[in-house]
Amino acid sequence: MGGICSDLGLDTMSTGSVIAFGMECFERGLLSKADTDGLDFTFGNSKTMGVCVETFAKIIASVTGFHADPDSLIESAERINCIERAFNVREGISRKDDVLPNRILEESTSELPPFERASMDQLLDEYYKISGWDDNGIPKNEYVRFLGMFDSQTGG
Repeated sequence: MGGICSDLGLDTMSTGSVIAFGMECFERGLLSKADTDGLDFTFGNSKTMGVCVETFAKIIASVTGFHADPDSLIESAERINCIERAFNVREGISRKDDVLPNRILEESTSELPPFERASMDQLLDEYYKISGWDDNGIPKNEYVRFLGMFDSQTGG
């Protein structure tokens, strides 16, 4: 889903949260197939996720008139991710705050076992590296400059 979101210029966290909320409502009986145009919103259904992402992108293009090639959308998504993190770091968010909800850590779903807490540090290391951040989750200045943005330490 991340690749599709990036190609379409959608924030993966927001998109994933909206889809996950819909799937949660579906599994708890708050939504039915009649409410979802026949889509099966069972948690983890990748076909439904793809349909949702494509629908979101069409809505955004219709509302904003913004159409761009995949490379510029990926770059925009990287800038958004970086500026959100720089803001959060400024507000005191750090690696210790980058945790998954207890629900993911403790409950299994119809298809997935609970997430192992021991894997979290390794996943954070990989995510930070991919995101251009240091080991503490702070955007690296060279990456910020590469994106054409301000210095995350000095604001300049």
